[in-house]
Amino acid sequence: MTQQKIKEILNDEDVFNQWGQVNRASMFHISTKHSPVLIGSILDLFDYDCQLARELYVVFRGLYIREQYDIITGILCLMYFAFQTDLPFIIEAIFQSENDDVKDVYFREFLDDFENTVFDFTDDEF
Repeated sequence: MTQQKIKEILNDEDVFNQWGQVNRASMFHISTKHSPVLIGSILDLFDYDCQLARELYVVFRGLYIREQYDIITGILCLMYFAFQTDLPFIIEAIFQSENDDVKDVYFREFLDDFENTVFDFTDDEF
């Protein structure tokens, strides 16, 4: 996918606001729409062992803090493949985007969704 095609997809999904900045509300919507399938598959793999899920969260969070977006992308792509789950077109565009702000906001939303989902299955906080 070319960067021009990626920009078109991101624009079609309102990823950017009128000033060209990442639209956090749109990214929230994208993550909320697409993350539950992957997060559910992760929890299924771990037999809903929230301690394991927390440990994976810590790994993702550490990579996110260090802005290791390519590593997070690689891990998530492998998970989509391993779980035989289709990689949504918009998520693929985000992953292939050269815009680190897009990835930063998406991964922050994904991590929030991950944390909130696992929190739903446990009484303990992260």
